[in-house]
Amino acid sequence: QYPQIAMDSQGNSMVVWSQQGGGYIRSAERDTGSFQWGTPVDVAQISVGNVQTRIVVDSQGYFTVLYPRTNGLHSISKQFGQGTSWNFDTSVQSGSAAEYQLVVDGSGTLSAIWSTSGSIRTSSKASFSGSWPMTPSALSPVSNTSDQPQIGVNSNGYLVAVWRNTTSGRIQASYKPVGETWSSAENLSAEGEACSKP
Repeated sequence: QYPQIAMDSQGNSMVVWSQQGGGYIRSAERDTGSFQWGTPVDVAQISVGNVQTRIVVDSQGYFTVLYPRTNGLHSISKQFGQGTSWNFDTSVQSGSAAEYQLVVDGSGTLSAIWSTSGSIRTSSKASFSGSWPMTPSALSPVSNTSDQPQIGVNSNGYLVAVWRNTTSGRIQASYKPVGETWSSAENLSAEGEACSKP
């Protein structure tokens, strides 16, 4: 269930999905030269039923998958065509996480965003093999006020995040230039518009 796909600059493709009924996240890759899909392999074992994943690929051809486990949000990576094992399984967030998204910039820096207990959190790590910070950034620190986060990044690493404020019904945004902290939240929509799904 919930298939996701990413393609590198050479045209090589990687698909990931959740095994029906839970158990494993699986993947299959397709070489642009042979036009053949490889035999599916296990990405990671899960025990939380059918889950949604997110997948991105950096300029070196490393694919990274963001996925939930019972102990929190994790990421795991694999270089295209290099064996069948996924590696660098690291914790992004302990505890519950929902509505998670993942992006990668031109240098290979990965950034994730998610909602937890009605607030928005985000975190970045320098490469597929690095570790996520122990404490993520809080874009909307007050619980039960925000959901539906999305994140975008350009090739230089300039990040922009948007989400819905569930109290006011407004769409809000924050930005982060390279090497700086996240800006204060800005309102993009007018109060009373009852907006959703940015």
